[in-house]
Amino acid sequence: MTGMLFYWFSWILWIIVTFFMKKGRVRTLLACWILLVLIFADAYIIINEHDLSLGFVWIFFGALIWLLQLPRVTYHIFASFTLTIGYTGMLYWAQASPVWLFLPRTFLLSFLLSLILFLLAKEFISQAGIGLFGVCCGEIVYALTLSSYGFPEAVGEMAFLDNLLAVMIIIGAIDILQKGRKRVTIASQLPKTPMEVAK
Repeated sequence: MTGMLFYWFSWILWIIVTFFMKKGRVRTLLACWILLVLIFADAYIIINEHDLSLGFVWIFFGALIWLLQLPRVTYHIFASFTLTIGYTGMLYWAQASPVWLFLPRTFLLSFLLSLILFLLAKEFISQAGIGLFGVCCGEIVYALTLSSYGFPEAVGEMAFLDNLLAVMIIIGAIDILQKGRKRVTIASQLPKTPMEVAK
């Protein structure tokens, strides 16, 4: 069942971007980017005895471009490397003592990574850029470390894509809830109509 979460929510995300975003260059680029990741998610190339997912390559370069478009680039890159360390550490922990994983790995990693992202940035755009780039770098560090000890690991497997998309779902859902709460708060503070005041 690994990869089902990724495919399911990637198609939902593509539908949202394609049909609900305002027409423009950003919408076209995002829709094409998501489609390319979906197409190449299960295609691999071999670089120096390492299996590398082409979908991972698209995510990595897309996240890098996304991060460079944000204001305060230095802070966002530093925050991404902070997330890289956190993600890599969690993978080492799961590898060394899997008995401590009291929840399914995808849910636990996604929850902890989302928590770190909310500490690092406030806006969804920043959180998504930091999350994508940081988790991709963490995956590279983890795979290279394991291969140096003689345990080759593919970079960008379906389990990684599940984790990454779960993080994006969590931060996206919380952003929608926060925006909804702000709208409700603003609506409740609007001045009352003269008829309501008379009552």
